Parts: sequence; C-alpha cells; structure tokens
Amino acid sequence: MTLHISHATPDDLEDLAKILAETETYYGEAEPYPAIIENIKRSVFGDPPDAYVILAHNQDSVVGFAAYSYLWPAVRSTCSLFLKELYVSADHRNHGIGRRLMEELAEIASSRHCSRIEWMTENENRDAQEFYRQLGHTPSHGKLHYRID
Repeated sequence: MTLHISHATPDDLEDLAKILAETETYYGEAEPYPAIIENIKRSVFGDPPDAYVILAHNQDSVVGFAAYSYLWPAVRSTCSLFLKELYVSADHRNHGIGRRLMEELAEIASSRHCSRIEWMTENENRDAQEFYRQLGHTPSHGKLHYRID
C-alpha cells in the first residue's frame, strides 16, 4: 500500500464528499450528496474555513480522513487541536492508516504550538475506543460533554 497524507484542497472536493458520505452512512445519518458538496465548499473551503481536513490517499483513492479545528483558549492561553472526525474506509482498516492520520495531526498540532489534541468518541463505538487504546490513549474523565441540537 502506497499511502500519502495531505491537506484537502478544492481539487479533492469529490473525493472528500464520497468518503464523507460513507462516514455518514456508517453513522446512519446519510445526507443527500448535493448537500454534502455544498457543506464541504462552505465549511472546509470557505473563507475563513470552519474546519480543516487531511486526507489519506492510497494511490488514486481517498481511503481515510481526519477533520479538525482549533479551540482557544487552552492551557496557558494556547490553542488545542480538536479532532472532530477520524474515519478510514472499511476495506482499508487495520493497515495503519488511522495511526498515520493521528501522527500527522500531532505534527500539525506541534507546528501550531498547540498544548494538546482533544477528541471524543461515541459511547457505543467500541472499535474507536480500542483503536485509541492501542495507540496508548485513555479517556479523559475530567469533563462532561454537553450539546444543543
């Protein structure tokens, strides 16, 4: 497997939309494809962007991605990198792609002088929890998560 990781550009719009649609199907929340395209244009390629995306390419296809943004303030008035979504296509799991995406996020966070990387998983997503455990990460129990829908 030849893996290459890079930031998404407008040229990646269709590939990003396809893997995002796959992600939404995985979570049972599929959205019409034209809406996905418009949301990506606005959120990832807008000015300013709401989020950033790195893509894992295996030859000519996108096989995984990580979407993130920055939170401020974090400890000592720094920023933290917040990982919103990490996804690898089912056919490409267990090949180190998720690990490579996490390593790239760590490099990005370091280059931006972030004090930490933060993320969440669904309580029921045992596969994700096991993946992070294998990377040596344990859940933080210091805060409760709230959400307004």
